[in-house]
Amino acid sequence: MWAVAEPPRESLACDKALSLRQFRRRWPGVDPAGLEGVVLVEHTINEATWRRKFRVAFVALEEAAALPDFALRHLAGVAEMRYALKARCEDWYSDAARVHLDATPDAVWYTQEGPCAVEYDLGYSRADLRRKHAGFSRMYARQFWGVAIPSRLSHLKRVLPQEPRVRVLLAPWYS
Repeated sequence: MWAVAEPPRESLACDKALSLRQFRRRWPGVDPAGLEGVVLVEHTINEATWRRKFRVAFVALEEAAALPDFALRHLAGVAEMRYALKARCEDWYSDAARVHLDATPDAVWYTQEGPCAVEYDLGYSRADLRRKHAGFSRMYARQFWGVAIPSRLSHLKRVLPQEPRVRVLLAPWYS
C-alpha cells in the first residue's frame, strides 16, 4: 500500500498530520522527533464517529499540532487515502482539517482525467452523503470516498450510487 516514496517532511507538508503508526509503517526506523518543524501530540479519540475510544499519538507539523482531535483524525484518514491511491504530493491539495458541509471535498487529486474529489467519511448521514455526492458529481471527474472501518465501507457502498466515477476505499489510518 505504501507506494508513494517521498521523504517524511515532504509527506507531512502535504498531509499535515499522520498517526504515529502510519508514520512508522511508512518510514520504519525514522524518529519523527528528529524532524524539524514536526511534533508528537496525543489525544483520546474515537476510532470513527460513535465508536470505541482509544489513545492515539499523531505526528504533525507544528502549525497543525494544536488542531482538535477530530481534525487530526480526519487529516490522517485523508493521508491514508492518498497513500492507497498512490497520489503524489504535487498532484494533491488537502483541506481536511476543516469541516465541509457543502460540496467542498476534504482533498482534491489532480489526475489526467481532471480534478477528483476525495472525501473521508466519519459518519455522515444518508442525506449528507447523497448531497455531497451530487455536488461532487457536478464539479469533479471522479469521487473517492474513504472510511476507517469495514461496516462503514458496506454502508457507503449501499448509499452512494454504483457508478464507475465513484469509488469507496477502506483506509484505516489508526492501524
